[in-house]
Amino acid sequence: MKKLVGMLFALALLCCAAAHADELTVGPGGFASLSEAIAQAQPGDTVRLCAGVYTEDTQTYPVVIDKPLTLVGEEGAVLESPPFTPLLHVAAPDVTVESIDFRLLRYGIVGLADWLTVKDCTFTLYDDTYRVSSCGIWLAGARNAILTGNRFTGCGVCLAGPPISESSQGKPVLTGLFEVGEDTAFFTSHTMEDNLVNEKPLYYFAGANGLTVPSDAGEIIVADSRDVVVADVDVSDCSMGLIVAYCDNVTVERVTADRCGVFGTYFAYVNGAVMTDTSATNTNHALDFRASKDLLLENCRAIDCDQGIFFSYVDDSRILRCEAAGTGQGFFFAAGNHNTMSECLVTNCENGVNVQKENDMFLLNCTLTGNTVCALRLDVSPSIVVDNAFADNWVDVMAYGDAEVTLANNTLAGSGSCALYLRDIPYCRILSNRFENSLGSSIQCHGDMGGTVLDDNALDKPLETF
Repeated sequence: MKKLVGMLFALALLCCAAAHADELTVGPGGFASLSEAIAQAQPGDTVRLCAGVYTEDTQTYPVVIDKPLTLVGEEGAVLESPPFTPLLHVAAPDVTVESIDFRLLRYGIVGLADWLTVKDCTFTLYDDTYRVSSCGIWLAGARNAILTGNRFTGCGVCLAGPPISESSQGKPVLTGLFEVGEDTAFFTSHTMEDNLVNEKPLYYFAGANGLTVPSDAGEIIVADSRDVVVADVDVSDCSMGLIVAYCDNVTVERVTADRCGVFGTYFAYVNGAVMTDTSATNTNHALDFRASKDLLLENCRAIDCDQGIFFSYVDDSRILRCEAAGTGQGFFFAAGNHNTMSECLVTNCENGVNVQKENDMFLLNCTLTGNTVCALRLDVSPSIVVDNAFADNWVDVMAYGDAEVTLANNTLAGSGSCALYLRDIPYCRILSNRFENSLGSSIQCHGDMGGTVLDDNALDKPLETF
């Protein structure tokens, strides 16, 4: 009886709150701006956006929702952002956004709090010039989001852990605005139904073992699953085409992720994966792998992307016969262990292969040509570099920091500035390399090089020490 009375009392309170909820209007006869209406609203109120196009001339973006409320648009209600500016920041839990047309040049909605509901909205990247770092809905440290009946064109949904803060120190930091913490709920707790990305379904799976993803996907999110197969899918023109987090035994074959605004593919906390014949062209970050282990990438390509193939906090993995061309960082390795890159092609990037604080990195039988800053950069990274061909780079190999490095049986030809630049590496072994047609120096040694061993190298210019 007491339990029943308590339930009735709680229901009465809810009904009372609902009875006192107000509706505030933005537009003719109401508030001049959405921000003004939100400032005056009380928790639980509804803010109604009248038909019309709301631009930077009528709004101050981003609009911040800092209390629980419902924002609903009339037919023809459009929020349009200026360049590089988000439209809506949701900083309070239990917010509902409904029936609004978001025309974006950055982010449509940034979800910073739990229990965000977005339904029957449209998100359109209306100028492809601003594709880089564009996103329809970014759930940035939000749990239990409910996304239903939304339509995305030229963009999609992004997931990540909480924003960078002191509480996240020591956890793998991801590129740009993304990082992954230890709470799987940032990836697994959501509801996503009846959403379309470029007129194709957005598929969201959590806890789905033995999964084969349908090939008609416009965007794919898989979390907390094992034995997953993704094959013959085109997720181009999305924000993050393929997201895989907290999964085991993943197979990805023949996936295309061109012109994606944030990541073509994004793996976080994945244990055991094979990715073959997957490519990204004109994408921001092509193929990203974070806080994972036991990965195999074979015959994958990153072409004309802002950044190419990234390994960060990845262990015991291989990159085999892959290609990066025309990117900022062709291949990037950071803070991992026992990774190997072999038989790969790296051409016309800024930094062809950038290795930072990586342990036991192997670079074998690769070709690195025409890279405008450095073909191979080793920053405090014990590495073995064997049987590679360097040609027509500004600097072929740059290595520095207290780490043991071995370079053996490589060809370094046509460097514009320096073939091999060494700084403060006391345990460097340079064995049986061939230096040809260097426009600048063959080998420059700077600082502490007391343990350097040079043996059986064919130098076209004398060794320089500084």
